[in-house]
Amino acid sequence: MRLPPMLHAKPLLPASTALFNISITIILTPQNNYCVSQKSNPDKQYLHMRRIFTAILCFSTLSFLFSCSSSKMSRNNFVPFTRDLRQKLEKENIDLKQVQFYVDQKLILSRNLGDQRIAVTSGVVKLENGKYINEVIVPSFTPGICEGSEGDKLMISFEKGNNNLAFGPGSGYTFNEFVLYGTEWKNGTAAVTYDSNKFRARCGTCQDVASATLVIRKSVAAKMERKSRTLKGRTVEK
Repeated sequence: MRLPPMLHAKPLLPASTALFNISITIILTPQNNYCVSQKSNPDKQYLHMRRIFTAILCFSTLSFLFSCSSSKMSRNNFVPFTRDLRQKLEKENIDLKQVQFYVDQKLILSRNLGDQRIAVTSGVVKLENGKYINEVIVPSFTPGICEGSEGDKLMISFEKGNNNLAFGPGSGYTFNEFVLYGTEWKNGTAAVTYDSNKFRARCGTCQDVASATLVIRKSVAAKMERKSRTLKGRTVEK
């Protein structure tokens, strides 16, 4: 049985697109167990294998491009919730509880339960290194609502119960955005209170949980923007 030669086709992706490898495993049965009719045409077998190889390669490429495109499109549909937007809402007397919020990163909250498994009201319990861990996962772009505010902080809830997470103005380049608040920061993680318990929060899609930002849909933000123009006035014609 002959394997198809390497296909020399034009690249499917532009030069600016990141390259990736596709691993295809072909399982060959022993020759003595592979029965071929004496009248079979080797060229037809070769063409058949070549078509299968090409179909698998095209399908894998399209799947990869679609997943990347979907992720990029979904992220482009959101903008950070900022201090400026909050001020506009307050001027328009719009209640923050009526605004649909989202978090732009995957949050993973975990707490150590020790060597005894106990019932939990949020998340799941799993066993790691002989210790039970209570883990709560908030996927990227999970919708949440504002349950209230404490000064600059917004208390955002992603599920029913006493499980708010605090978001507020950051520092440095995020001073105008609302990022996750926490205490006891260490190696990109922070301590947060969730469901009346202390959890260690880390980011599942970034290196520092401080990068987790509160966002809203771009279409909603556009409605908040009010068009304005400055009048130059008129003078008496001479």
